[in-house]
Amino acid sequence: MRCFRGFSKSTLLAIYNAWRYSENPDLRILHQGDQDGTAYKTSRDTKRVIMRHPRTRHLREIRGESSFWWVPGADDERNPSMQAAGIMSNITSSRADEVQNDDVEVPRNIATPEAREKLRYRLGEQTHILVPEGQKLYIGTPHTHDSLYDEMERMGADCLTIRMFEREFRIESATQTDYVLPFRPEYVFAGIGAPARLLKEGADYRVTDNGIQFATAHGCLVDCYAGCAWPERFDNAELLKRRRKTRTINEWDSQYQLHSKPVGEQRLDPERMIPYDTEPVIRQANGETLLMLGNVRLVGAKARWDCSLGKIKSDASAVAIIYTDDVGRL
Repeated sequence: MRCFRGFSKSTLLAIYNAWRYSENPDLRILHQGDQDGTAYKTSRDTKRVIMRHPRTRHLREIRGESSFWWVPGADDERNPSMQAAGIMSNITSSRADEVQNDDVEVPRNIATPEAREKLRYRLGEQTHILVPEGQKLYIGTPHTHDSLYDEMERMGADCLTIRMFEREFRIESATQTDYVLPFRPEYVFAGIGAPARLLKEGADYRVTDNGIQFATAHGCLVDCYAGCAWPERFDNAELLKRRRKTRTINEWDSQYQLHSKPVGEQRLDPERMIPYDTEPVIRQANGETLLMLGNVRLVGAKARWDCSLGKIKSDASAVAIIYTDDVGRL
């Protein structure tokens, strides 16, 4: 089950668990998260649903703590109804009818090939814990290019994938004003991170018979979307807030559109660098001070100093200044 961030996946899982126990109090679930603490959250949430829902009132006399507990009617004293543990925790000798992996793929355990291999090794141990005809359930979002969720799908797993937007079209660098699109856009984002904007139809662009026409060439990455999966909860303000809080476009693609990509910063691509044959110039216009690079307005700057050690034969000091324009380009 791959669903975008904020979908309430773990909340739904707690309700699902309570329903499963109402149907079969002998059920044994091993629930694993990226660490013990996150696994305990779903364990406690499942208990909360059982304690409050009228269909599970006969199961309210639960024995045990967040890591191990039994519902009334469970007859296996060695293996609890619910065992919650982190994916790297020791679960040897356990037995389960269902193993749940809730967001076990996170940045801390997939940063290197060795870490990804270790994660898969721990997941492999679950095969020996499941009883015959038991089942595994994976819930989460991809965090790397070789995501385990893609691997499960290739192996024939039944998959439910719900992206934030059903349809998507990306313009890597909007240097023109007119583009042909395969659908009518409902949301148009320019840029990623803090400078990102949600463009307004009629002001920033208009929809044509076969695509989109911008009022001006933005010169940056533009994403066009349609078919929001949950527009009542994710309105324009919420979508823009999340777009601005997302540091890289890969992170956005993986966490909201469920494309398997690494979420961290990426190496510089020299092919996307734009050379300028002019120097920054300070101008005064309409009562304000402008910093211009040709016809591009600069709105921010960062300076980095690599200082010399002061030795005669050592490197000289070096200073790098990075400007930002009003659409987030560096």
